[in-house]
Amino acid sequence: MKLLSAVVVLLSMLAAPQSADAALSCPAGQQAVAADTCGPCPKGTFKKTSGTGNCAPANAGYHVPETGMTKQIGCPGGTYSSSPGGVSCVKCGAGMYSARLKAPTSQVCQTAGRGYYAAKSGSVSQTPASAGYYVSGLGQMRQTACPAGTYNPKTKQTSKNACITVGAGYYADGARSDGTAATKQTACPAGTFSAQNKARSVTACKTVPAGYYADGAAPNGTAATRQTACPAGTYNPKTKQTSRNACITAAAGYYAAAAGSASQTRCAANYQSAAGSTGCTVTLYNSPGDYYNHWGRKAAPGTKGKSPHKCKDGKNWKKSAQACK
Repeated sequence: MKLLSAVVVLLSMLAAPQSADAALSCPAGQQAVAADTCGPCPKGTFKKTSGTGNCAPANAGYHVPETGMTKQIGCPGGTYSSSPGGVSCVKCGAGMYSARLKAPTSQVCQTAGRGYYAAKSGSVSQTPASAGYYVSGLGQMRQTACPAGTYNPKTKQTSKNACITVGAGYYADGARSDGTAATKQTACPAGTFSAQNKARSVTACKTVPAGYYADGAAPNGTAATRQTACPAGTYNPKTKQTSRNACITAAAGYYAAAAGSASQTRCAANYQSAAGSTGCTVTLYNSPGDYYNHWGRKAAPGTKGKSPHKCKDGKNWKKSAQACK
């Protein structure tokens, strides 16, 4: 009787339906969804091996972005996943960064320091401020360009004070179209000069005109802050000259009246000058052979007696100039 009862119980157990997930063996990446049907693991879950088990949720620091996956994927740097079953990882915000992989919490996201910035969300590192720029605050998304007319040759700068004013004789054409973000100042070319500070372009460097020169402070005559006139008695016919040596002494018979002369001027007829003169003087014929007294004898140079001396052509001396005309 007892044996018969045991057989009946066994038969009833075999006839009873079994649960889908316990009875049906499914491939990796799938689980039983009905008594005889397997389906892909939902997003956020995975299943490594085949068998009757259910799909498991992704751990914190991981994610499963697609259905039917056989493994979970670690969150990359710049992101985190703080809850199990994550479908995607959360990016650290702009101005923050994280180099940690498989991060399980938002606390891994660090604030960009002064002199650095993090332009995009999900950054794995902070970016140092470039030369020509600075970052003064914490958690910044961008760097600030040095103003036009200034420059900054260093990286990682934390203040506008790092931007140096462009000096006279120089200019700074910044990396940007508005002249900002310059990394250096450039000397005005030889033969030019600039008296202004904060020059933004080489157009601020003026060409040295004829009659002048500009001996710059930097090598080869560059970086001149002013032009200098050639002294009176000298002249310079060329532009873009860089030295006092460009000033030529006016020749005998010529003169250069004013400083900054571009040429020498010939003395008028019956006038004369020595080399380097600023003007001409009346010519006296100092050779005794040029003058005769009224007895026909030679007169002393530049003299005049009671009776008018005669020039060779028979004319009297011109009294105002004491010279033969």
